[in-house]
Amino acid sequence: DALCGTHEVFENRAARTGRKIPLRIVVLPATGSAPLPDPFTYFAGGPGESSVASGLGMAQQLAALRKQRDILLVDYRGTGQSGGLFCGEMKDAADVQGFLDNFLPAGSSHACRDRLMKEVDLSWYTTDAAVDDVEDVRTRLGYGPLNLMGGSYGTRAVLTYLRRHPKSVRTATLDGIVPPEVEYLLDMSRNSQEALDGLIAECASDPACGAAFPSLGQEIDAVLQRASTEPVQVDVMDVAARRPVSLRLASSAVAQTLRYMLYSPVESALLPLQIHQAAGGDWKPLARSAALHANEMSEMAEGYFQSVSCAEEVARIGEEEIDAAVADTFLGDFRIRRQKAACEGWPTRDLGDDVQAPVVSEVPALLMSG
Repeated sequence: DALCGTHEVFENRAARTGRKIPLRIVVLPATGSAPLPDPFTYFAGGPGESSVASGLGMAQQLAALRKQRDILLVDYRGTGQSGGLFCGEMKDAADVQGFLDNFLPAGSSHACRDRLMKEVDLSWYTTDAAVDDVEDVRTRLGYGPLNLMGGSYGTRAVLTYLRRHPKSVRTATLDGIVPPEVEYLLDMSRNSQEALDGLIAECASDPACGAAFPSLGQEIDAVLQRASTEPVQVDVMDVAARRPVSLRLASSAVAQTLRYMLYSPVESALLPLQIHQAAGGDWKPLARSAALHANEMSEMAEGYFQSVSCAEEVARIGEEEIDAAVADTFLGDFRIRRQKAACEGWPTRDLGDDVQAPVVSEVPALLMSG
């Protein structure tokens, strides 16, 4: 029941000449007899996830919206099937281990950069250009103002769309908000530590959790210290690759896994158990969680992630800010340093001060976080 197609846009939206990008478009037509002119549009997270793939799942969850409205899905430029900037250099047999050790290995990132630069102007794969593309699609299809929804990085895309095309938005729904004025990467370690501290306190206040894991904070410290002193080798099944793999869990791997587990209530509930098991010598459950999140990262368009991250996050961080921002946190400066290294030499353009400005709007909005 879907309508699928493409719409070409200029890669360089300012010059409007040269290379073009075929945007992947999917429309799920309204199921009712009298559809309204304002479709529902989903912006995926990452940055680097496919809005079409993520939006199809969201459309199933919010199927009632289709009774009166089309669902319009567009892969951002450089993601999914909109000229996806995928880095095969990061997807070899060691990709899971590379993620756990380095997040984005600088050597592989630079190799991907050098290959893509032969054909692609990487400086034009940013949020402003991506949402302007979607506005072109909206106009081309003759739709009225959109009902926008975004998750995580997708909320920043929604807010950017709202700033740049305020009359083209009817409503905004933001799930897991990343406001443009927030320095997401710089604040990551502190926010992760606060989330972990909150989980420890929540467990201590719950009779069952407190009784089962009375020393959760000390066990977390012990597991991180063990991984830092002597990385643990664990054999697990790589579900995505359908083969057994041997993973080395160093402190970076454990810290990243804890951070990703804190994203989800279900995985947060598992964290005390998996830490307790690792502290007792059974590292397999934690290793399985590590492999799971490493594979999730490998599904994203790394080139788009890098272009957005380098221009909109890393470029904003001053060296003098880092130590204070990461002090006394379990993640430390790992992510900041790794992303700064991966961004060395990555082409960017000046996005102006607007990229950090708060968005002020009268558009009705639903905000959800936590």
